[in-house]
Amino acid sequence: MIIFAIIGRLVMFCMFGSAGILFIWCSLQMLWRGVRSKKWPEIQAEATDFLVRSLSDGTWDYYCYTIFYGYTVGGDIYLARGDDSCHFSSYADAEAAAMKESSLRKSLTVFYYPKKPKIYVLQRGIDTSVFCSSVYGVLCLVLASSVLPWLIGLFVIGMPPAISCPTPDFSERRWIPSECPNI
Repeated sequence: MIIFAIIGRLVMFCMFGSAGILFIWCSLQMLWRGVRSKKWPEIQAEATDFLVRSLSDGTWDYYCYTIFYGYTVGGDIYLARGDDSCHFSSYADAEAAAMKESSLRKSLTVFYYPKKPKIYVLQRGIDTSVFCSSVYGVLCLVLASSVLPWLIGLFVIGMPPAISCPTPDFSERRWIPSECPNI
């Protein structure tokens, strides 16, 4: 029984810890792009292709399209992901709308990083999603850190005895019983 508790806590620590690190990393990248993009050159990108895909929310199937744009910097062609729309009830409707939208829109303004033109943004400045991603990252790290004392107790104190909800007591270097959470 205790082995399952150890494995469960290890899995929880790894899962929430890696998710938190990933969210924080993405936030830092978005923040870097947002701050730097204010000085990036702009270029007009032309619609080149689109993708229609099927999604389901469990009760309803719907179709979305994404329009892709191409822009040329220094003789090399780069792709930018442009418009998305997700409210179509059939593949044919989504495809027709994507064809119409991609033919009507002549160009899209793209701001690109001069040292690596494949890195781009569609709007200069910091996006609000940076803050949402940061909050999710911090929450995941807090959840992972709540398991950390128990895992450290395994290495410092050793295996917990078969008691109800063992909690490490580092001052006395022993496991003590505590109240189990109602889950």
